[in-house]
Amino acid sequence: GVSSSSALNEGWIHFLLKTFGCNQKILPELIAQLAYEVEVVEHNSPGGKMDQYTIALGNTIFLETGTNTSFQNLGNTLDGLILAESGIGKETISTLKNTREFAEKAIKKVKDFDSTFEIQTARFSDISKYSSVLDDELLPYFEAAIENHQITLQALSEWQQANPNPKVLGELMTSHHHILKEKLYVSH
Repeated sequence: GVSSSSALNEGWIHFLLKTFGCNQKILPELIAQLAYEVEVVEHNSPGGKMDQYTIALGNTIFLETGTNTSFQNLGNTLDGLILAESGIGKETISTLKNTREFAEKAIKKVKDFDSTFEIQTARFSDISKYSSVLDDELLPYFEAAIENHQITLQALSEWQQANPNPKVLGELMTSHHHILKEKLYVSH
């Protein structure tokens, strides 16, 4: 999807805050956090914070989704982006739930083996370093977590350039999609 349900939720939250008032200043960050709490925390949904914060804040952002959520507005824009709809349906909630649960299990298993392992500092070399610890079911989720994190860091570096190269960003997006399609089987 393209996060249309999150966009609708945020519009509704903003409307409610404006209509009934709020005991704090209504900022995009507040709307994003409330939308996250409604969609993920309240409904015990497996999603993250990316959709809510990207929609509420606008622009291109780098979002740190750990315990202390923070974001960086990257300020750059692309001249264009083509979004294609496959027309093939999927069950988003169960797909997200399974992907997240398997990734968390894989990371926990590696941390049980090596308590110094942290996904935030993982490198590509950690995949081969810890592959023997994981069974065939969990290994692709561990690989995907590390590879996607590295892709995100590479994209952040490119976005921070004075003139981000759309070809490089496109290649990183293609790499990410390859992981979704070929390793996690959650895309077409």
